[in-house]
Amino acid sequence: MWLMILLLTFFGFGFSIPAILIEKEVTTKSDFQESYKKVKLYRAEGYEKEVWEEKTVTKGNPLGQLPFMKNLMKNAPSQGPQTQVNKGEKITHFKKGKAVVYFIYPDKKTYGRQEFEGRMLIMGFMMLLDCNQQGKCKPKVEPTNERKKIGKWTARKVIVRVNMFGQTTQAYQWYTKDSKLLLEFDRLGMKNVLRTVGNDPKVSYFLKSARKALKGIRKTYGALVMSETSTMGGTTVEVVKSVKRVNVPKSFFEVPKGYREYNPQMYFRQR
Repeated sequence: MWLMILLLTFFGFGFSIPAILIEKEVTTKSDFQESYKKVKLYRAEGYEKEVWEEKTVTKGNPLGQLPFMKNLMKNAPSQGPQTQVNKGEKITHFKKGKAVVYFIYPDKKTYGRQEFEGRMLIMGFMMLLDCNQQGKCKPKVEPTNERKKIGKWTARKVIVRVNMFGQTTQAYQWYTKDSKLLLEFDRLGMKNVLRTVGNDPKVSYFLKSARKALKGIRKTYGALVMSETSTMGGTTVEVVKSVKRVNVPKSFFEVPKGYREYNPQMYFRQR
């Protein structure tokens, strides 16, 4: 009986892959728009899958909120709030030298495929580091003594100064040492990135130092559970709600059968 069940599992779903799942909420607010996003992020060795649903409420005409458009738009007809709900998925395969990303749109049963050079994946990590031309990196976080409870975790606030579009802005991040599983989730993300960039001569000269600096951040502060960033007149708050181990079939990280590849330009014209 058990042998039959194992055979059915093997042929029906493929090998099971251990993964870590975090659920988080992302809220973005500006003068003319608010969005609320629920995200499930599955991370396994060599794979990642993000499943999200977002509700966006637009208040008035967004063009009228821009400083250089206010006079031009002041006599335009008023526009009431508009609500839009979108769902989507993103699957990433981490390969040697590159990452292959699949954008999945269940409502149209279509997907898009894009390849990225491995070095592009380290941009998110570089936000936390200062690296010089000699390849030496150090953490770019300013600790504070502020602590608070985020969900079931006690977290400490740090400040990160980010350069965006030639301007420096502050991001606030909250880290916790209360969850070994969240730390493992972070380490697994770094391992996936290193899989793609480990032999890239354009970045390999500073990877050892960058990895050491990032490990230092994890050791000192823990894992990231909340961030707050303000850019372009809006503020985005991202909060981790839960983390757990899961097992998923290998097919979970593949494009669903029956989906067709789309031309991005045609897709957005249809929307």
